[in-house]
Parts: sequence; C-alpha cells; structure tokens
Amino acid sequence: MMTPHLVLINQFKNPYIGCDVFPVDSSAYECGTMAIINVFYDVIEYLKEAREHGKEGTVLVEFDIDANGETSNYRTVNDTLGFGLEQEALDATKAQEELGFYPAFENCVPVDYIYSFPITFDIL
Repeated sequence: MMTPHLVLINQFKNPYIGCDVFPVDSSAYECGTMAIINVFYDVIEYLKEAREHGKEGTVLVEFDIDANGETSNYRTVNDTLGFGLEQEALDATKAQEELGFYPAFENCVPVDYIYSFPITFDIL
C-alpha cells in the first residue's frame, strides 16, 4: 500500500486531547502534528487508479469542532482531484476522532471553530 506525502499546516492551538501535557509552545504543536501524521499513515491509501493516472495534488479538508470538542461537517473545500482522493482524505480525517479534541477558547470560553489542513497526494 502506498501512502500520500502529508503536508500539514495548523494555525490554531493544538486541539488534541493528550497533547495538553506540554506547555503552549512548539512541543504541544509537535505532539499534535505527530498525532495527525500517525493516524493518517495508519489509514490513508494513495489509490491505485489515481497513481496509475499520475494524479497528484492537494485536498484541503475542513471540519467543525464545537464548544464541547465534538466534530462534524467534514468536507473538502478546493477543486477536486478525482479518482477517489477526496473521499480517501475525508475518511482518513474522520479517523482522527479517536484521538479526541479540545474546543477552541475565546476569552476563556469554549467556542465552535473550523479546523482545516491540506493533504498532499504526491507520487514520489
């Protein structure tokens, strides 16, 4: 099974439960980034038909995290690549739920927010 190359960008505080043992600095961000990468590489697959057609590109995935840390409304928000890559990116993103999420906070009050990141499919 071939996995896509992942490029992750997160402009928010780390949302993962379990990464809160770190101070709010780069170590917390690194913990969250590694958690994302580990789950993705366990479940995502670069589909054979997409590889055979040389299909590469980035799928921008977004989902909502509410004030209780619950996730919903998974979606892709850019042009389609086809060959099932968007669905593969969505399925791998939904697998992140097992990690658990913290809500965002504004003025010390939990708030809803949108979490987004790109998944790059790159034939290496």
